[in-house]
Amino acid sequence: MLLTALTSIIIFKIFNPYPPQFTVILTLTTVLLAAKLPTLSIAVIMLSIFPVIYNSNPSIAILYLFYIGFSTLLIKKWLSLALFFIGLTLPIFIPELDIFSLVLVIVAAIFLKPHRSALMGILYALGIIAIGLYSPTPNIEYKSIGMMIIPLKPNIFGEEYSGEMDATIPYMPLDIDIAMLLNAGKILVNFIHYVLTNNYIVLIQLFVFTIAFYLASVISSKSENLFTGLLSGLTSAGLIAGSYIMTSLYVYGFIPDPDFYIPFIIAASSFSLSGERIKHLNVILEKNDFNFTKIRLRRGKRSKDIFKEVGGLNDVKRELMDTVLLPFTKKKYAKKYGLKIPKGILLFGPPGCGKTLIMKSLARNLGINFYYIKLSDILSKWYGESEKRLAMFFEKAKTNRPSILFLDELEAIGKSRDSYSSDDIAPRMLSILLTELDG
Repeated sequence: MLLTALTSIIIFKIFNPYPPQFTVILTLTTVLLAAKLPTLSIAVIMLSIFPVIYNSNPSIAILYLFYIGFSTLLIKKWLSLALFFIGLTLPIFIPELDIFSLVLVIVAAIFLKPHRSALMGILYALGIIAIGLYSPTPNIEYKSIGMMIIPLKPNIFGEEYSGEMDATIPYMPLDIDIAMLLNAGKILVNFIHYVLTNNYIVLIQLFVFTIAFYLASVISSKSENLFTGLLSGLTSAGLIAGSYIMTSLYVYGFIPDPDFYIPFIIAASSFSLSGERIKHLNVILEKNDFNFTKIRLRRGKRSKDIFKEVGGLNDVKRELMDTVLLPFTKKKYAKKYGLKIPKGILLFGPPGCGKTLIMKSLARNLGINFYYIKLSDILSKWYGESEKRLAMFFEKAKTNRPSILFLDELEAIGKSRDSYSSDDIAPRMLSILLTELDG
């Protein structure tokens, strides 16, 4: 919620399209929306600046809607989406922050899967190119923005665009006719032609951004060492800086001063390290109307000895390898011989014998989610609340499948039904548990 509020303040401060009272109301609305639907909240913030672009050029505003919609559907993760949009909008009215904006987007990449990070790199580079062309500088052939050198073509956005953005909204009819759509299509065709020509200068830089963002995610996902974030930022920023140096040498005939790109590499590395630490928090407390501890283990690199961190328990290890590991990793043979992963496994023993550890190890090495729930902690004094919580946990695990749902202290509800009193909630919870296990 704090990041959403910060995003709202930054966006509205930059564009300032609405009266102060309405801006406050819109900011509070998006912050409240972020409590339940953070991704949608970020998208609403970006849509709120649509009128500014519409007043400058309605056809460009149409393309902006498609850009925002596709970016939201692609990135999905609200944190990466917020960093992406902040990084994209800052250079518009604060050009001096274009390098810092790129650092934020590199950090956003480490929270995504590699293919999504690569596509985000393409979207960001295309957005930066569009911003550079949208606000051209007179009497120069090339413009430097966001560690890219952009050839300035004749106005590809249409004659009605003057090169200035009006941040006021005196009148916005929102009339979208066929002419606007046709002009939007023309602008898009001109933009694609621009990217594919210009001696491949733009295309090569676009390719480098794609590879850099892809590697930022790949390196981050290869190891549990927190310092992979440092390597991730160093690699991606180094590639982008190298591309900028070579492009500058080709276009201007000289290499830029190290004082320009060295701070960018250092900032990207340090910020990525911080982002990696956030990503690798194994325990995330989700505070709602109850306490729920969710342990999500990152996808780790599988080793030949899948339980190497667990000492002893050889019989349990063999049982898990035969019943869970084999059907999960050898799906072809599992289907051929009818092997199915069990719906539940009962682990028993005194505290500290390794029940939780061995299941954590299994989840991490299989690269699946692990949810830890202490059943005694979800019991509520309110009628129906405990049952609701238990059902919600199962639903959350199903939504994020494949998952391991670890129910600790099962004895809190797993007694003989005859031993409970008539008003005890444990039998009702036991019924829900058995129903979920059967389902």
